[in-house]
Amino acid sequence: MTQAPLRRPARAGGHLAIAGAGAAAAFLLLAATVILRPIAPGQFLVLAFLAGIVGIAAIAARVAPAWLISIGILFVPMAGNWELVGVPGTIAPDRVLLLAGVIATLARVPAVRDLPDPKFRAAHWLFAVYLAYALGSALVVGTLFSDSVFQLERMGITALGCFLVAPVAFARPEDRRILLWCLAGMGAYLGVLAVFEIAAPGLVVPHFITDPSIARHLGRARGPFLEAELNGFAMFVALVAALVLYANSKIPRERALALLVVAPCALGILLTLTRTTWLGAVLGVLVAMLVSRQLRPYLLPAIAAGVLLVIGAFAVIPGLQASASDRANNQGTVYERQNLNRAALNMMLDLPLTGHGWNRFASVADEFFWQADDYPLGVTKAKVGAHNLLLGIGSELGLIGIFLWAAGLVAAGWAALTGPIPPELRAWRIGFVAIAVHYAIVVLFTPARHPYLLLTVLVWAAVAAGPNSLQPRQESRA
Repeated sequence: MTQAPLRRPARAGGHLAIAGAGAAAAFLLLAATVILRPIAPGQFLVLAFLAGIVGIAAIAARVAPAWLISIGILFVPMAGNWELVGVPGTIAPDRVLLLAGVIATLARVPAVRDLPDPKFRAAHWLFAVYLAYALGSALVVGTLFSDSVFQLERMGITALGCFLVAPVAFARPEDRRILLWCLAGMGAYLGVLAVFEIAAPGLVVPHFITDPSIARHLGRARGPFLEAELNGFAMFVALVAALVLYANSKIPRERALALLVVAPCALGILLTLTRTTWLGAVLGVLVAMLVSRQLRPYLLPAIAAGVLLVIGAFAVIPGLQASASDRANNQGTVYERQNLNRAALNMMLDLPLTGHGWNRFASVADEFFWQADDYPLGVTKAKVGAHNLLLGIGSELGLIGIFLWAAGLVAAGWAALTGPIPPELRAWRIGFVAIAVHYAIVVLFTPARHPYLLLTVLVWAAVAAGPNSLQPRQESRA
């Protein structure tokens, strides 16, 4: 039986226009809190109150949850850094919008009332058990209430909620376009920002990004994450989103706009001056093009375009070639990563099954830094975290934690890449391959605990799975 097309509820057109205006107004009000320098608590409360009123009005006017989740993802790069612009982290905009999107979808607001239900699959069960296990570990060792809200996000609670509702929130093509344009728009901003960080720091907004007192990754395109690897991953996701937009759109102007996003994202990835980002981007593109019969003929032109971009950037941006060469040949950071990973491995060997407890690496690792035979110990800061997420999870949650987390990701990826899907989702599936490869590189070479990483990967996987993650509504009919 052919599945009936997914439609919007009747009489929603006017309300959606109001909702779009409300969402845009909320976005502008919340963006003001980022663009402005740190503001007084009273001023922030006024802005937060106005944004809250507009947001509630938008929901009441039948705003699609796709808007709430997509705009929430736009703000996630600021997670953990909201206080730097005077916004209390507890009521951070990304947190509020993502939670509102999940609740609105589960509550079946009018915009998604007639859509199928999400299907609870193996990946959901595995991540739910992982989350319960991590919460139990944090409770036992006493780290649950240390910056608790952000800790929950680092565990993946927000990502898991969005992963569950994403098949419903983005069930329709127009909802998926909202997500793609938000991601592409973020990439355009981050790419231009990356150029400003290197060539014109005075133009960078928000201003804390170039604050010299925040030394980590200073001099590289670190964006609002304050982490070059995370910034590079976000720009890569945006690049992929722009290409999916280009592939699925039949409107020439829209296709041209999508292509315009590719160049600043690619240049921004280069300006991160981070080997992990470079490797992830190159392998992500190569693997995705190799597995797609439609893209294989374009592999050599894509490589040529990448080489030309690098050569052009080196020629135009003063000092870039020297900075990139210094980063590529910098052995100090390599030794630091090796020492951190060795300490994490030693912690795993000490308590292999359960680990030393959630978020305890920084407080315990000093006891496990041992001099290696073939590289110096130097001064290594444990608070940076193991530069391998598997080792980081293993040191804190043991082999049980590694198994649950890895099995959940594999199950999510399997669901995204198997089963029948509509033609429009084929580009999403290829895009998922590219993003998953880059994410794997990030996982292997960085702490990879920022909520943006898992959130983006799981939402994209849920969308790529398409109708396979939906089931008929369970309703009692009189």
